[in-house]
Amino acid sequence: MEDDLKKGLRKIFNKYDIMNLIKLGAPKDEYDPEIKKIVSRYQEGQDINDFTNIIVEVFEEMFDSDITPSKEHYKELAQEVFNILSKKG
Repeated sequence: MEDDLKKGLRKIFNKYDIMNLIKLGAPKDEYDPEIKKIVSRYQEGQDINDFTNIIVEVFEEMFDSDITPSKEHYKELAQEVFNILSKKG
């Protein structure tokens, strides 16, 4: 993954901080493993709804579905990331 893309996605994930880890003092690269998995699965999604589901699946896999938020919490994050990845082709 290109450094500019990685930095841009990291900024978005940290802004939404789905798991509230950045607020608790986690390092800025906390979500990098999730970002890598999500980017690798981007082509699986046909639309924003599919892509949102991919993000939810990755977070549930990485953090356990018992502690991850509902799908609604991912929608804005998913839209921003989808827009960036769509432009990258």
